[in-house]
Amino acid sequence: MKGYIQLIDKQTNDVLAQRVGSPEDVDYMKNVAWRVDGDNSKKVVFSESTDVADPLKVFRPVPKDTILHIYDDYLDDQMPVGKMPVWSGPAHELERSDGGIYSTVVPSDTWSTFTDDGEFIGTSEF
Repeated sequence: MKGYIQLIDKQTNDVLAQRVGSPEDVDYMKNVAWRVDGDNSKKVVFSESTDVADPLKVFRPVPKDTILHIYDDYLDDQMPVGKMPVWSGPAHELERSDGGIYSTVVPSDTWSTFTDDGEFIGTSEF
């Protein structure tokens, strides 16, 4: 069964990281990839569904419906004023593309991603 392996902050229940996988992958993610053994502040769980997206080159998982804006030929942590994004859409569309959207809609090799409220959330350099 495919679903999502999630790294969860025990105190806030926030999803800190997420990967597609199966229940059999939980131990590997816990002990090797995320090395959670002995860390009582985090847990690794399997979920059949999720409310967050974790797109490639984005710093952290965000709600699936979060609108993201990609600005090409731009490397800065401040959302540009007067520049149009080359792509805008919900995070789940960016996640679904497995990174392919970057090569198809972003004409340059460098870019930055922001949320609607201007939060710097990703970059080509991540």
